[in-house]
Parts: sequence; structure tokens; C-alpha cells
Amino acid sequence: MSRSGFIAALVLCAALPQAALAQGGGGQGAAVPGGRPFSFPGGGPPKPYVSYMPPSGGFVCDVPNGWSALEESSPHGMSTHFFGPRRGLIRPAFHVHLLVKEALGFLPFSEALKRARSSSSAAKREVTSQQAWRVCDRPSRMFEARERRLIPPDALPAESAMLHHFYAFVPAGEDYFIVKLTVDEDEFQDYRSEFRRFLKSFQILGHR
Repeated sequence: MSRSGFIAALVLCAALPQAALAQGGGGQGAAVPGGRPFSFPGGGPPKPYVSYMPPSGGFVCDVPNGWSALEESSPHGMSTHFFGPRRGLIRPAFHVHLLVKEALGFLPFSEALKRARSSSSAAKREVTSQQAWRVCDRPSRMFEARERRLIPPDALPAESAMLHHFYAFVPAGEDYFIVKLTVDEDEFQDYRSEFRRFLKSFQILGHR
């Protein structure tokens, strides 16, 4: 895969598990194999958020209780996906990608950010201005995008959906993380504070 093709697939959602986003399952208590179960020992009422670390390590974060998790590896790095219960056409989902300098098709932080912020008339993709934000006390960049996609992307029947993405690019030494939250456009205002809460809980492990 070319460098441009890889980053387009990664940050523009073409290679993400949209079929899983569109599935109706995954409500409270569901779990996708590959991640640690979201539960706390002991009695008492369930807590609204649980601390999670993927099997490969790399980061720790707080995730809404009952969401399911899936970790994937590829020649480009590691990706962890968190899926919430379906409310509209898709399931809300966090995606955490670790981009490693030694990996195939690596793009520098600034170039990847530029490409992620590109617009597309074909997909009706619109991007907001970027904001400076500190994640793990690291100077990060945050922005939002909306675009029209077919859900599911490679099967019939499919429906046209307007998706809203929240992005954060977080440096980790010579590597970096891309953190993204994808939701239905009709619900994005309900999730903006949730995305920032997720970033505040996000802690990078093993990188200076």
C-alpha cells in the first residue's frame, strides 16, 4: 500500500470496522474478544466508567461501562476500538491508533495531520479548524470532521449516513497516537464532552 493510500484508509475511516459500527448488538455488558472485560470486583452499583488497558499495553484510558473492545495489529501499528450501544444508524465508537516510526508507510505527525484534515466534495467531507489541546501533558491537535458514508461500506443493503468524527493527534516521542470518536451526525453534540473526558483520562505508557 502506498503511503498516501495507507493514511487515507486510516484517518478517513475507509479501513475501520464500519460493519461493526452498524451492527445492532453490543449493548450494556457485551464484550468483543480481544480486550479485557469491563467490570469491577465487589458489590455496589456499576460505575459509569472503567479503566482499560489493551492486551498489548501502550496506553490506559477510561471507557463507558458496558462498551466492548477489540484490538487489531497490522504492519502499520496497533489499533484499539471501543463500541457503544447502538442508538441510531451506527454504534458510537472510539478508535485509538498507534503509528510507529519504524512501521510500513509511516508518515510524520505534521503530514498525517494535514492529510487527515483534507476535505472531499465526493464524500461531502467538511473539516473544522484545529485546536491546540494538551493530552497527557503533550501538545496535541484536535479537530472535527463530518462526511457522508455508505453503511455498511461493502455489502447490500446499505444506507447513506452522515458521520461525525472527533480527532486528536497526540505525539509520543517519534511515534504518535490518533484518537478518534465516530458518531451519527444527529448525535454529535451529545458526544463532544465525552470525547474530551476520554482524552483527559488517556495516559500513554512506554513513550517519553
